[in-house]
Amino acid sequence: MFRTAITIAALLAATPALAQTRTGELPDPTDQSDTFSIGAGAGIIPDYEGSDDFEFIPLVGLRGRWNGFNFYTRGTFLYVDVIRRGDSAVEFDLGPIVGARLHRTGKVEDDAVDALPERDTAFEVGGFAGITYHGLTNPYDALSFHVDVTTDVSDAHGSTLVTPTIDFATALSLTTYVGVSAS
Repeated sequence: MFRTAITIAALLAATPALAQTRTGELPDPTDQSDTFSIGAGAGIIPDYEGSDDFEFIPLVGLRGRWNGFNFYTRGTFLYVDVIRRGDSAVEFDLGPIVGARLHRTGKVEDDAVDALPERDTAFEVGGFAGITYHGLTNPYDALSFHVDVTTDVSDAHGSTLVTPTIDFATALSLTTYVGVSAS
C-alpha cells in the first residue's frame, strides 16, 4: 500500500517533457498518432519488500505509441502491447515484458535480513495479457486488468513470477497524466 502511495505521489509530481505539441483542448482520445512522453521525479522505496527502512531514488517513466503499438515502463520493466488499439472502448492487451528486479541487491539495514546472502540483479523476460476499458469517467481514462508472467533469465533467483495487476489512469491536462496501480 505504501509503495502505491509513493507511486501516486511521484506521478503527480512528474510532468511529461514535450508530451504534446498541441495547445488548447485535449486531443481526440482515439487519435492513433505516434507519441512519446517521459516523466521524472523522486521516490521513496523500502530496501526490500516488507522493510521499514526507506531510501530516496530517482524515478523515470516512459509511455508512448509508435506505429500503433503502445509501450510504457513500470518501475524497471518495459512493456510493449503488440495489439493495436482500435476505436472500441474495450481493448485486449498482449505483449512482451523485459526488465531488471533489484530486490535486496544493495545494503540492507536490518540485521536479520542483512545476514541473508545478497541477491544479484535478476534480469527477467516474459509477457502480459489483459483487457482495458476506456472512457469510464471521461474520454481519456483507462481501467486495465492484466496478468504478467516473467522468468529470471540471469539465474539470480531462478523463478517464474505471476503478477495480477489492476491499473486506472487518466490525463488531467496536456502535460499531466495520473495513474494508480495495485498488484
